[in-house]
Amino acid sequence: MPEYEIIPVKHELTGEEKKAIADSIVKKVLKVKELEEEKKEFDKARGEEIKGEQAVIRSLSAQYDQGFVTDKKRCEVRRNFETKNIEYVDTETGEVVKERTMTPEECQMSFTVVRDKESSPVAHIGPGTGER
Repeated sequence: MPEYEIIPVKHELTGEEKKAIADSIVKKVLKVKELEEEKKEFDKARGEEIKGEQAVIRSLSAQYDQGFVTDKKRCEVRRNFETKNIEYVDTETGEVVKERTMTPEECQMSFTVVRDKESSPVAHIGPGTGER
């Protein structure tokens, strides 16, 4: 029975085969450059993503350490002349979410002149438009 074996045998390349190999080399070099550019963009994007996640970690850690978070809320500003306080009232819940003492300027009552249709000017004393 015959015996078979696969062995390396030298084959001289033709000009056409060399050109085909050269074309393949050029394509592969271009592909490597393209992949390197994609890798740079990917690394940059991943780096930015990592930085973003690290910022979230820092923020969450601060919240955890402080035991509270600060939310932005739309509030109505009310001047309470009896308590001499400025009150910030949450427009959604009606809850006073912050209060502070009025400044001396804010405590002063405004004096506004109001004219009714048929008479002379009438003085109005009290919280008003801020005109003095």
